[in-house]
Amino acid sequence: MKHNNLSLHEWKNAFELFNKVSAVEIDSRGEALILKISMPLYEDPKKNITETKRITLKNLNDRFSESIYEYTRDIIRNVLMEWRSFIYFENTLVAFFDIQAYSKFIKHKSLGECIKVLKKLFDNVAVNWGTGRRATGINIPHWVFSDSIIVALDTYIWPISRVPLRLFFASCSVVMGGAMESGLPLRGAIGGGNFCLYENDNILISTALSDAADHERDQDWLGAVITPEAENIIKKYDNNFDSDDAITPYVKYGQIHWKRDSKRGRPEKLFYVKPLMNNPDWENYLPNYFDDVEKVANSQSLYR
Repeated sequence: MKHNNLSLHEWKNAFELFNKVSAVEIDSRGEALILKISMPLYEDPKKNITETKRITLKNLNDRFSESIYEYTRDIIRNVLMEWRSFIYFENTLVAFFDIQAYSKFIKHKSLGECIKVLKKLFDNVAVNWGTGRRATGINIPHWVFSDSIIVALDTYIWPISRVPLRLFFASCSVVMGGAMESGLPLRGAIGGGNFCLYENDNILISTALSDAADHERDQDWLGAVITPEAENIIKKYDNNFDSDDAITPYVKYGQIHWKRDSKRGRPEKLFYVKPLMNNPDWENYLPNYFDDVEKVANSQSLYR
């Protein structure tokens, strides 16, 4: 629900809905909230510490005047994110996508054209993400590093449940379909584990990303497998996620095309992400320099 201004009591009730907030009190002068926030320890993210934070009513209500904040939950989520010194998601899902034939992509286009293509892709994706965020209050963090696209599920704010899963898989599906329409075929994987990013120190450590990258490189199609570790994490929270009508358009179960020399005992069938693009002529979007015939043949089921 959208608001213009709230009382301290209303803000107090709203903060108490967030699992990272262990206690909320109104200060003695009736001007601010005193909050106890559970945060991961910088030196060891698996351990939590409790920090006391103070925020004034004016600070909270003034945020409604900023265009990026429309809903109470958006403001609280961003306040909590501002207070943390680094990003740590535990028992999360991380999507890793590799832009195929990237060296040829940057060779055939100028730097400005490359930036324009990637910016257009994420501008279009942002429309879908923005719709989901406004409807649910859930944010989907993402990063682009050269030929790699990373999408994470923020379990610091929102523990895994059906609604975050729907938005995460929808986001991955939109990225894959939008990239193909932009002439950027992707191959990827959804890994499970933790995700730790020290932004100020430019350090990224993630078992989920490692899990995803390990499975990504073994595939021989333009798909994105959901790894067994990711599936196990999902099923701890929702054992029947694949029967959810809001998830099934984006997640399918079936044969995974592994490289002949890299099967390493990989299961023949697993869950995978279906690109949001039902177009029998999808091959027309492939750039002229992409000539992996077998990979294209293996990908036909993704677009039907």
